[in-house]
Amino acid sequence: MTGLDLVRQVFPDVKDDEADYLLWNHTCFPLPPVSDTTAEDGWVTQLKEYKKAYENLKPGEKLCTCCNNVAVDTSAFRLCLKCKKTLSGERK
Repeated sequence: MTGLDLVRQVFPDVKDDEADYLLWNHTCFPLPPVSDTTAEDGWVTQLKEYKKAYENLKPGEKLCTCCNNVAVDTSAFRLCLKCKKTLSGERK
């Protein structure tokens, strides 16, 4: 099974270039996830989590570039509060 096949388990009608983007940008592919599952199952789980977060967005909201939380930073990187603090080096 290819990476694109895994993406199509969650997004059946996705085009090849979109599937490639989803695989590389919304999973830890090609690295295996840190979990007790197979790499393939872990990547599918990550894609399902992304899909759920995306489907729950309200109008005008966007997802964080680094995770599946709602972005609060409207800069080019679109970060959620947690990722913004982490990347800026701020402590809790």
